[in-house]
Amino acid sequence: MIDIIYDGIRYRQKRIDNQITKAVETVFGMCGVSEYTVTVMLTGDNRMRDINRKQRSIDKTTDVLSFPATDDFKGDSDEFFGDIVISLPKARRQARTYGQHFLKEITFLTIHGSLHLLGYDHIYDAQEKKMRKAQREAIARIEE
Repeated sequence: MIDIIYDGIRYRQKRIDNQITKAVETVFGMCGVSEYTVTVMLTGDNRMRDINRKQRSIDKTTDVLSFPATDDFKGDSDEFFGDIVISLPKARRQARTYGQHFLKEITFLTIHGSLHLLGYDHIYDAQEKKMRKAQREAIARIEE
């Protein structure tokens, strides 16, 4: 199950919901997880900055944050894997900077956040290579 929350965002677009759902389903499917619960919160820069400051002691907005529920997944039916938070204004700015469609940026950020919930990271070079490869694979599957 994927729960999408619009926090302080005045509009809700079905296309955004569809892209988020497709991205989460693709990543979890790639990793062999068929039953799961994930919350994705879409918010603004001020709220994202507040979360980033409280959770990571970084006093600025960011594009995506992930909060895994646990590091010890049991494979239980419909296990809660955690929360993903995405700043829609930051995503829109990044899409413009990278010259890509806003929905593609949302898809990428959701993929990135989902991989973090599944234990991927990018602190070390080897981890980053593995995560980038998984991101490329997920994007390719979505674009098929």
